[in-house]
Amino acid sequence: YQMAGRTQDYANNLAKLNELQSSAENLRKLSDLYNSTKEYDKQEKALAELIKLEPENTKNYIDRAQILILLGRNDEAGQVIEELRQKNPDAMTYE
Repeated sequence: YQMAGRTQDYANNLAKLNELQSSAENLRKLSDLYNSTKEYDKQEKALAELIKLEPENTKNYIDRAQILILLGRNDEAGQVIEELRQKNPDAMTYE
């Protein structure tokens, strides 16, 4: 799809596939694809779903918070970071 310049077709098919059977792999691919096409609202939603499937994955929280900041939704980003801090206090160490 992507080599043929059909990125949107790929995104649509992947989103439909994920509706049928949600998986972390599909959501991660969608998140990356939405980021590359600057569809940040869609990326944020994919990351929110990914957090539900993988609540232990720190990177998902950080990625979602960064996208929320990019979208100007700073309060929500703060909530995501606080949720991460509560679930995994060790993730919030400063080096």
